Amino acid sequence: MKRALVALLALAASACGPHPVNFVGRISFQEDWGCGSAVESQNVTWSQCHAFKRHFDARTGSPVTTGDWYPGAMRPLAATVELSYVTIDDSGRTPAVRVCGRSRFQTNEDGVLNMTMDGCGPGTHATLVGRVYLQAPVNFAQDSQGFVRGLWRMDEGDRLLEDLPGFEVQQEHVFTKDGIAYAIPVLTFRRDLVEGESSEGHPSHVNLGNQAFLTAADADHYGYMRQVLSSYATVLELHRKLREALGNPGDYTRKMMLVDPDLHQRMYGVWFTDTWAHGNTGWMSVYRPDVARFGEDLDHDGHPDTSSAVTRLLSDTSTLSHEFGHGIVNAYAPRTGWSHYDFAGPMIRPDGMQYDWGHAGVQYADMGTAYAEGIPNSLGQYLLNRCGGFVPGYRPVGGAVPFTDNMWNPVASCDTNDFNACPMHHVRYQLSQRGVTSGAAFDERVGRLRALTAAAVGMGPVTSNSESRWGELGCDLLDEDSDVSQATGRVAGRPYLSNFVYQVGQYFDGSTEAPLVSRYADAEVVPEHQQLSMRQLLDAMAGFCGDGGCDVPAPYGAAYNQQRLKSTGGLLSPQRLTRYLVDHGLMTRAEGTNLLETNFMEAEF
Repeated sequence: MKRALVALLALAASACGPHPVNFVGRISFQEDWGCGSAVESQNVTWSQCHAFKRHFDARTGSPVTTGDWYPGAMRPLAATVELSYVTIDDSGRTPAVRVCGRSRFQTNEDGVLNMTMDGCGPGTHATLVGRVYLQAPVNFAQDSQGFVRGLWRMDEGDRLLEDLPGFEVQQEHVFTKDGIAYAIPVLTFRRDLVEGESSEGHPSHVNLGNQAFLTAADADHYGYMRQVLSSYATVLELHRKLREALGNPGDYTRKMMLVDPDLHQRMYGVWFTDTWAHGNTGWMSVYRPDVARFGEDLDHDGHPDTSSAVTRLLSDTSTLSHEFGHGIVNAYAPRTGWSHYDFAGPMIRPDGMQYDWGHAGVQYADMGTAYAEGIPNSLGQYLLNRCGGFVPGYRPVGGAVPFTDNMWNPVASCDTNDFNACPMHHVRYQLSQRGVTSGAAFDERVGRLRALTAAAVGMGPVTSNSESRWGELGCDLLDEDSDVSQATGRVAGRPYLSNFVYQVGQYFDGSTEAPLVSRYADAEVVPEHQQLSMRQLLDAMAGFCGDGGCDVPAPYGAAYNQQRLKSTGGLLSPQRLTRYLVDHGLMTRAEGTNLLETNFMEAEF
């Protein structure tokens, strides 16, 4: 009946006089899971998670402020709501629908709906039909020029809707491109009402209360449709917080959104079309409606495996905030997004089989990849909880514990034909790129790499500007925290192996130079009080590459090692950004040195 009613509404013509009715209510969905992350420094507390997700109590409507899990918590939905107020005469063979009023309204960030439209007349038995579209202007105003919009493929949406009970979730075609039809997810509801009296100049009032969606799916805690709503709501909240952090700039939609060639609107698309998650300026793609994958029950307990990495992708905030951070970097500092994933990603087994596990926070990658993946962590985490996930013991790790397990120490014990990410597999790939696959040259370079790790282990703190380290440094530049306990008593006067990844590249190329050794100053580190605004950091990121940008030399060779692997001279190294901040008066040289030392980075810039 509901689908038939929707079809009839599209054909019916308005035939009622103006009897104004004011509808108020709240649009929400059940979402009581948290903001967990596989990366310790990106976890947020339950109270911070409740605040970010605007969780509220279903019964009282009050915000959830507890520091613990809150069963049955609701999350508001900022969306475009279309209300049709109708009477239905089903006495004949075909129901006759008379539309008394129809209007679209935008709920605010708390999901609040407040709209007035024509009624059907006092005492009339009428039906209110609501359609909730996953789209919203970024500043929650009617005249906004930019929209956040959720979209998926209609064919995949059809398969999802077949598995959902009832007609609470639907979809509506938006456009077709390259033979593929795309649709916007739509939530629907219906209320049967008896219209009240309206007085002169005052409409009758209807309180819809909390219109809660997906509450019947309690057996499927991580149901895909809930995750769709969660992802969409998280992206909206990230936009809102970024606008606040930037001071609501007039160029926001021009920077962060793209003019969609099919819709001819500025839009940030949340595309449910991916097999993982990716982000860029104007869009984020996340997991598609893969019913089979989200319904997997590998442990055969009768319930979907809610702990799988795929299910957390859409509801947890860390992955989405990271991908959103990619869009920020490419919008506000577009010439700095260069990376070379082929340095630390690909591997070759002894049998010649090549494979790749992608990037990770603790990889000793090129400086471009470390920056391109680390800074989005900083930006996203700042928007989540002002970088409140500081872990004192995290930064000294440097990527491998113990350091003999680092990815560039080619131990022979794990060098098998398994897909085990053995360091020797990484080394074999890199040497093959230089035409060295066996023989004396191969053995000599492997030996030098082993000796390099041995030298580093004997010096105490090992520096590495990894993705995780970049992320921590970026948070240090943004947050209010001054804690340096992770470095107190562990840095002053200590020798360290400088530019470890640069030296790895040199040995790949056949260098026989001795390991580069540096020493931290004797003075103890002090609390760091540097705090940039979001705008200051983004401006610095846009400027520190200079007029020439950060274009990459062709891999591999001396120029590649110098500009892409070296911390103290690399184009996208933390040291170069620190030097820019000092040169532009945003911190003193002493403050810059202290900042690098507390992050266990080379204090040379």
